Amino acid sequence: MTDAALPISELLLAGLGGGLGAALRVWLRSLAVHRMHGTWRVTLGVNVLGSILIGLMAAPLVDAPMARALLVPGVLGGFTTFSGCALDALIAVDEHRWWRAATIVLATLVGCPLLCLMVLRGVAS
Repeated sequence: MTDAALPISELLLAGLGGGLGAALRVWLRSLAVHRMHGTWRVTLGVNVLGSILIGLMAAPLVDAPMARALLVPGVLGGFTTFSGCALDALIAVDEHRWWRAATIVLATLVGCPLLCLMVLRGVAS
């Protein structure tokens, strides 16, 4: 990518994709409320899955800026959530569920980037 400004079409695609990804995440959380006790597992699962998918898609889409804008910062950026994970961790702390809080924080801050890196390197090789 050059130093030129981001084309408006890519910006609009990223925004559209972000809305779709966020809607998908909210839908999955609503399903989990009826099937699980708490939704922190869904948030963590979404972040793990999103990290893997970003790793899979980032390199192959480097020469397809429109598709990359829609899928990587768009759909997958909206699908994954750091703020939701932070809230889940704070709720776990408030409930004195220390292992759950530690699991959420470590999996999100260490596990997700490592998964993304491993997949990205695997795809690139």
